[in-house]
Amino acid sequence: MKMVLDEKAILTLSTGIFAGVGTTISLAAVPAILASSDPLPVWRNMYDNGKAMAMISIFVTNVAGVRLYIIEKDTNYLIVSGISLSIFFWTLATMHYPINSVLCAIEDKNKVAEDAKIRKLISKWAQKQWVRTTLGVAAFVVAVMACKK
Repeated sequence: MKMVLDEKAILTLSTGIFAGVGTTISLAAVPAILASSDPLPVWRNMYDNGKAMAMISIFVTNVAGVRLYIIEKDTNYLIVSGISLSIFFWTLATMHYPINSVLCAIEDKNKVAEDAKIRKLISKWAQKQWVRTTLGVAAFVVAVMACKK
């Protein structure tokens, strides 16, 4: 049996998954985390479980987008790849080093004393997550429009 890779389906799927998960995090997970009496372990759990999915989705989107550009010479596929890649760099610059690394470094024994700091950092993280969500939805919309051609 021969397996045929459909780059358009892969591109649409990978951008759709990222957009859907991002929207769910922004609209459902973050409010639940902030409503928790102990938000740090809930945030850590979401972060630990989600980071691999995000990285894989961004990688797959970029590979599919570049391959489609090479095949079809449609710059929309490069735009999708560019948006997706910008999410990676946005995350590193505005979330990973200034927020994620600080939250991950807070030791469990200190989290009660640092509750206000934790909530402030998670709220700041949530604002940055909305940018990722918006970029993810934009990549998905451009991918769908490009693949419809």
